[in-house]
Amino acid sequence: MDLQKTYEELHLAGAFISCLTSQNVNDEEALRIDAEIDEMGSKWGMLKASLESWSVKQSNVEWKKLLDKKGVSDISFYLDEMRTKAKLKMPEEMEKISYRVGCQMGIMPGTGFMIRWPAICG
Repeated sequence: MDLQKTYEELHLAGAFISCLTSQNVNDEEALRIDAEIDEMGSKWGMLKASLESWSVKQSNVEWKKLLDKKGVSDISFYLDEMRTKAKLKMPEEMEKISYRVGCQMGIMPGTGFMIRWPAICG
């Protein structure tokens, strides 16, 4: 499970391509890559929404068993924090819609603030 690493790499790619498009707003290749990264960010957000939804449906006992498993225990803090935050969010389908629409428009899901997605869609 390299959830954190995947997000970090996606975030770095978004930051890098943002620099390229800032340097030349007419760079068609950079704009194409930017669109691909936005799409990946949206998919990441929807995947994370599914994982969050699943995590809150687990009993505390089952959740603890999962976190104690080999390979999962290394990222237990990340997963536990994700589950805690997920309890405060909208239902899964609403979160997915928020990512799908918000990230495509450059809007932070749930806030209406304009922002580059890697800062928030992960």
